[in-house]
Amino acid sequence: MVLIKKIKSLIRRDEYIKNFLTLFSGTAFVQILPFFTAPITTRIYDPQDYGYTAMYAAVVGLFTLFISSHYVHFIMLSKRMKDIVNIFILTLFIAVIVTAILTILVFIIPKPFLTGILDDNYFFFLYFLPISVFLNGFGSVLGIWNNKMGKYKLMASIKIFDAVFSIVVVIGIGILIDGPYGLFIAIITGPLISSSINIASFLRNDSKYLKLVSSNWIRKLVIREIRYAIYIFPGDLINKYINLLPLFIIEFLGGKVSLGNYQFSQRILGLPINFVGTAVLEVFRKKAIDDYNSYGNCISIFKKTFSMLSLLSLLPTLTLMFFAPEIFEFVFGDKWYGAGRITQALSILYFFKMVASPLSYMYYVVRRTKEDLITQICLVVFNLSALAVGYFYFKDVFTMVLLYALSYSGIYIIQLIRSYQFAKGTVK
Repeated sequence: MVLIKKIKSLIRRDEYIKNFLTLFSGTAFVQILPFFTAPITTRIYDPQDYGYTAMYAAVVGLFTLFISSHYVHFIMLSKRMKDIVNIFILTLFIAVIVTAILTILVFIIPKPFLTGILDDNYFFFLYFLPISVFLNGFGSVLGIWNNKMGKYKLMASIKIFDAVFSIVVVIGIGILIDGPYGLFIAIITGPLISSSINIASFLRNDSKYLKLVSSNWIRKLVIREIRYAIYIFPGDLINKYINLLPLFIIEFLGGKVSLGNYQFSQRILGLPINFVGTAVLEVFRKKAIDDYNSYGNCISIFKKTFSMLSLLSLLPTLTLMFFAPEIFEFVFGDKWYGAGRITQALSILYFFKMVASPLSYMYYVVRRTKEDLITQICLVVFNLSALAVGYFYFKDVFTMVLLYALSYSGIYIIQLIRSYQFAKGTVK
């Protein structure tokens, strides 16, 4: 009882831990629910079903960058409410433009050029691509707004609602209709629900800030921040590209089944990252920015976050590194043994991703976006080399993925070292 009282007292005193636990509680449910329902969904859907949706989700993520990259980061970094609101409106305007252009492209590009993404059986889902991109980009902007405003309970509630809705759609439609239709519909409709809740909250609580919107001020912000923004987008685009490249190579080597195994492996490995890392990032970046602006460093919160993430990541990583194929076969069924093998190869990468991804936000805190771009270019060189060796020399999916994971991990280590230096406030 004494220990419990001390823990409760610590949580009440430490705002960082309190905010993290608020987001973590929602994120925990969001990740636990799909994990416990995965033995059901993996017996409804086959690996190739996940292969089809992997390509669709990858393309959505790529185009979403045109909305959620560059200026959106300055919602968090800005101090004045006038700047925050006008950047918020600017990013929403960018979302509308990107969606309009993508809609035109989807309808005018000849079908043969698009069948590399989805074949004839599911090609019609590509017509939903613009709305998926808009909803994901729009949702990202609204999520960062909520983070800046400290609405952690709302963020946690939206995650929970979205998770429940998506699981109901995936299982319900999967039972009724053969094929990946339930997976596709969940990808498309999930962001629609969460965006609707976000919009309702904004209109009810934050619409008063819209009086600060000024077209002249937006132009000034575009000019003022462009020297940082022009490095953010290429860096994010390179990072997304290098994550997409294995999809195409794996499909070429092993077809939709291998691609589905790879996608499902990423999904399972992504659970702890979404489980903890996302919640940590949301809270860490706000606290890091506040501390850095106030004291010229944020080394205390950096060390605390690094220790917490390392401890939470170590045991799951070691377990999957040695026993993933057997675990996947037992939990998800015989047809997912291949996904377990790929999970072994990726486990070390996801350890460093879990730890480094939230902490590497220091590049934005100290506005070292040019250096971040250079790091992303190095990532491309290393990973292309690893993929080329795996493809041309070994001609084996597992070996190629392992080499890819090791080269990617090296970049994460470099980012961690630099982020630590940034957090100390010694690098200008």
